[in-house]
Amino acid sequence: MAIDTLYPPAPANVPAEITRLDSAYRLRVLAMIGGLFLFLFLYVFFIFLAGLLAYWLIVLPVPDLHGKAMLVFLVFKFGGAFAAILLWLFLFKGLFKGQRVERSTYVPLREEDHPDLFAFIRQIYQDTGSPRPRRVYASPEVNAALVYDTSLLSLFIPPHKDLLIGLGLVNVVNLSEFKAVLAHEFGHFAQRSVGLGSYLYVANRVMYDVIYSRDALDRFVDGWGRQDIRLAFPAWGLKGVLWIVRKILSGTYQALNLLHLSLSRQLEYNADNVAVRVSGSDALIHGLARLSFANECLSDAAQSLDAAADHGLFSEDLFFHQTQAASRLRLLRKDERAGLPPELPEDPAVQVQVFQPSDDGIPERYRSHPTDYMREQNAKRFYVRSPQDDRSPWLLFGNVAELKTEVTRQFYRHVLGRREDYNPQPAADVQKFIDAEHAERTYDPKYHGLFDDRFINPGEVQELPEQPWGHEELITWLSGWPPPDLEQQVQAYRERQVEYNLLRGLQSGELMLKGKTFTLRDQQYTIQDVDQLFARVDQELGAHLEVFQRLDRQLFLAGWSLARHLDTSDGGGNSHETELLERYRFHMAVQALSLELIGEQARLQAILNLLSKNSQLSQEDFQQVRNTLRKIHRALTTVLEKAESLRTPALANVPTNSSLYSLIVDRGDIALPPLSGNTITGEWLGKLMSRLEGVLGRLKRVHFKSLGSLLAYQEKLVGKWKLLAAASSVSDAS
Repeated sequence: MAIDTLYPPAPANVPAEITRLDSAYRLRVLAMIGGLFLFLFLYVFFIFLAGLLAYWLIVLPVPDLHGKAMLVFLVFKFGGAFAAILLWLFLFKGLFKGQRVERSTYVPLREEDHPDLFAFIRQIYQDTGSPRPRRVYASPEVNAALVYDTSLLSLFIPPHKDLLIGLGLVNVVNLSEFKAVLAHEFGHFAQRSVGLGSYLYVANRVMYDVIYSRDALDRFVDGWGRQDIRLAFPAWGLKGVLWIVRKILSGTYQALNLLHLSLSRQLEYNADNVAVRVSGSDALIHGLARLSFANECLSDAAQSLDAAADHGLFSEDLFFHQTQAASRLRLLRKDERAGLPPELPEDPAVQVQVFQPSDDGIPERYRSHPTDYMREQNAKRFYVRSPQDDRSPWLLFGNVAELKTEVTRQFYRHVLGRREDYNPQPAADVQKFIDAEHAERTYDPKYHGLFDDRFINPGEVQELPEQPWGHEELITWLSGWPPPDLEQQVQAYRERQVEYNLLRGLQSGELMLKGKTFTLRDQQYTIQDVDQLFARVDQELGAHLEVFQRLDRQLFLAGWSLARHLDTSDGGGNSHETELLERYRFHMAVQALSLELIGEQARLQAILNLLSKNSQLSQEDFQQVRNTLRKIHRALTTVLEKAESLRTPALANVPTNSSLYSLIVDRGDIALPPLSGNTITGEWLGKLMSRLEGVLGRLKRVHFKSLGSLLAYQEKLVGKWKLLAAASSVSDAS
């Protein structure tokens, strides 16, 4: 297909001032260059001083001393020289710091396979006046970006830039929006000053590593400092010098980083202006309007595909499921235009506001990117209606099915971490599995979220009344179930949860006030009020839970009574009662295991937080951490052992009497041995965290399925009983 039929036209009558750079931007560029050279000067100066000190100590002549005086001098001369060399090495190694973009997860695109796409890209970089990208890659992301490697050389030689096209983006935008998004990226290429961003990025990384990172040299110096003071005083001197150097460079880093953030925001505006010049004011903003929902749909599809993979089902097309997730989420939200930009009016001079201002709590000076609202205001300061082309960008790609499958393969491997052989099935077949899963885990709207993200508490399922509820009692209960005020109760409960999390965050210090007060229920409070408010909200939450637990018990007893009546009508059997009780027993067992692992996950997170804040632990603290990790590992092992003896009732995509263990254990499981010895490796910690999260995630999935199936079974009992009662009434009337 010829490119002139696929390339949306440029807008007409574009004002020249759209891409004109103002003097404030040029001043920030000059300030950044000055700060960058100041940092480089300081950095090289400290390296020079460290080398000069080491040289001076090495060539320092040995005086005619004897006894302890000679020993002290030799320790000073050679220990000091050694410390100075370590300081020089510590600083010099920063010169070799760099960042390399990991491209093994990307799928390279070749022009011979995708000629229309490369012609499209060529037209954009010519229209924007930017250099061509070195390579073009595809990924599953909802994104497009320029990617490049950085090192110290990047401060002097601009790095080669590659264009990354996320097929999750291609799947949701139209051709006009795709052109605008790529034009934005090439707008970065087109700015001669874009290299300064990468320059400062490298400087930032070098400074950050020097100031904050700790490596083998730090550990060596710390160990040296713990020796006898007569041998360790050079180490203490080195640590003092390092502290001073870090403080000086830290000040430079903070100031330069603020300049970088300011310039980074302007670079985004400038790139947007280039996109507006070639595609109009609407296309880029409408593309942005799709991103959040598209990411949510891709994440939803990923969770569903991960669940299907647990059952040995692998899809050939991730993006088919992204589209299906969008349809499902729109249906759930009762909003058929969720994630879609607004329609443009016929009058080309009339604008439509897409984004509204919002307060995310980030001060302006700390933003690396403007908000979407800010970007829209900038893009429409000279409003130019975008020519519309609603066709899909997939038209630009050759071998679309093959490309989708290859990117999906990489997605399973690198995003979902699946290690099984990839044997893809038709996406529609896998979607049938996913739809069945969602149907079972989607509760009837009449419950108004009563069972969403909540553990039920029906009481002891073995403690049953002597007799089931009578006919009239069941009719009365059914006529009032669910309670008419249930929606208000659930909404109030959710509001208390939000308040609880806010107050708990303020109590623990995880959340900080932006001012002196905060708002709760339209009233202003100070930090001194938090404890009293927390106690009140906690009590209110408890009261809501008591109400819900009474409803849980009533639902259980009503279901059991219905089952008993149905069994009696069947001639004395107990099949309905048996199945209902088995479902409840299974569900309560799954809940108990889930609660146990949630507690262990919280303990593990507390340990990770402790380790992240303390590079060195006392022997006592280390022993306590190691013992806690062993207990977490043992608890996880015990949960899996308990799961082996639990058998499932009939669930969607799960045969009756399946082992719970088979549903929650890691696929391709490699045994994680208990922690042993006197070391805690990062690899072992990572495996424990991954194992715990994986098992808990699958256990939660079974929990939601079990609850949905249990509620559906009770609805089935209600339907059968109503038919039985109606038939009985007809018989009595006869």
